[in-house]
Amino acid sequence: MVTALYPRNAVGKGDKWNVKTELEAGFAGNMDAEYQLKESADEYFLVSGNSKLSTADKDAYIEVNGMPVKYDMKGTITSEIKLSRKTGWIASAHLSQFIQGVAYIKDNEQMPGGMAIPTAIGNEMAIIDK
Repeated sequence: MVTALYPRNAVGKGDKWNVKTELEAGFAGNMDAEYQLKESADEYFLVSGNSKLSTADKDAYIEVNGMPVKYDMKGTITSEIKLSRKTGWIASAHLSQFIQGVAYIKDNEQMPGGMAIPTAIGNEMAIIDK
């Protein structure tokens, strides 16, 4: 998910571009990200990003631990990413993610009556090149 940030065309300092990504980890979701080239130095490019996440289909059930579950989730990711000018690959990155919503377990033998589970997930991620 963090590597889906490269623009389709050449950009200069201050330029912005959008990337839309379909997510399949945990639940099907959509990510709409806006990136900006903040700095172009001799050894790296500095890119900042603001992304919005949402459940792709709030009515779709998937099987989790043998039970039908659907998600209604939304969230954001902010990122600051240094790309190596030499390789084009990520040299370092810092991401802050917050997602919240509700997971619904459908009425089933294991969970009679079903259940709604309010959910909030927050994390900080750092990527470093050693």
